[in-house]
Amino acid sequence: MPAIAGKMKSTETTPPAARQAPVSTTDPAQGRSHGTWVLIRGLLREQRHWGRFPDLMRKAMPHCKILTLDVPGNGSRHQEASPLNIAAAVEQLRETLSLMPDLKKPLNLLGISMGGMMVVDWAQRYPEEVNSAVLINTSLSTFSPFYHRLRAANYPRILRALWLNKQSQESLILEMTSNKESARRQALGEWIHIAQSKPVSKRNLFRQMVAAGRFNPPDTAPAVPMLMLASEHDRIVDVSCSQRMAKAWQVRLKQHQRAGHDLPLDAPWWVIYQIKEWH
Repeated sequence: MPAIAGKMKSTETTPPAARQAPVSTTDPAQGRSHGTWVLIRGLLREQRHWGRFPDLMRKAMPHCKILTLDVPGNGSRHQEASPLNIAAAVEQLRETLSLMPDLKKPLNLLGISMGGMMVVDWAQRYPEEVNSAVLINTSLSTFSPFYHRLRAANYPRILRALWLNKQSQESLILEMTSNKESARRQALGEWIHIAQSKPVSKRNLFRQMVAAGRFNPPDTAPAVPMLMLASEHDRIVDVSCSQRMAKAWQVRLKQHQRAGHDLPLDAPWWVIYQIKEWH
């Protein structure tokens, strides 16, 4: 499938196509529109950082089961040590899912940023478990230099954030990851609560950064259907990271013109529309 850099203007309201797109008649045992979706967040983030996105996805895709998981070191597992490599994080997620006996496979995986690296690793090593994969603003060292994978302007900000109180820290993170002021205002209170109730240690921050930096997948794409979504004005990861990956792997790429790094926060209905259209 050729790489496509499609564009769509963001909107403040629910796109009619996202609300009214016809439900697929794909076999529930095999189809992406009926199966289980596993959502994986990125560096320092946990399942509560998805906000309303999982509920909107359930509303738009009522035949799907939507699961959100925490990686060790984050959220409900914040007291555990974060794995020092992406493969180990994937094994932890697979172990969590193995405790759900009624879970049907193969799975549909959606990951943002470092969560996308976990999706790539999972699909590379266990393609029989993965029905489809969606990567959001993900970068790989195979295709992009470190100063594109984390824009240089963010280095001093990240260092400064380590010594701020939780309120100031989360406000700074939102400024870096979201381009939509109304989304930042709505999310800030909850993100401060998350940071205070399940804090991520500096040790686990370091371990997660090591895992992301060390991840070096094969040049060849996973043998599963894949969609890539990216933000043209991502202030964390240069959009060229997604563009290069999509070109090399010959997978579909859709770009949003306004949203920031946290695309599901800034443009949730756009993300859902792209997934449904792809299916």
